[in-house]
Amino acid sequence: MGNILHRPGHGIGLNNHEWPTLSLGNDTVLQENMVVSVEPAIYFQNQGGYRHSDTAVITKNGYQMMTQAPTDLSELILK
Repeated sequence: MGNILHRPGHGIGLNNHEWPTLSLGNDTVLQENMVVSVEPAIYFQNQGGYRHSDTAVITKNGYQMMTQAPTDLSELILK
């Protein structure tokens, strides 16, 4: 497994993966009421990786996080 490049997020609408793509080179301005998935990831060669996804609604003054899963690193470690 070499380097894995992927977009760090995308829009959500009637389908799970929709425009806009949240990625380098995309200059789309997010607008109020858009729903997006933000999916940062980290991968390690020959070991595997981790990918987390948060869903947010774009608001007039920023965003509202819809994901209610834990975000503290200590709560995300599998034992």
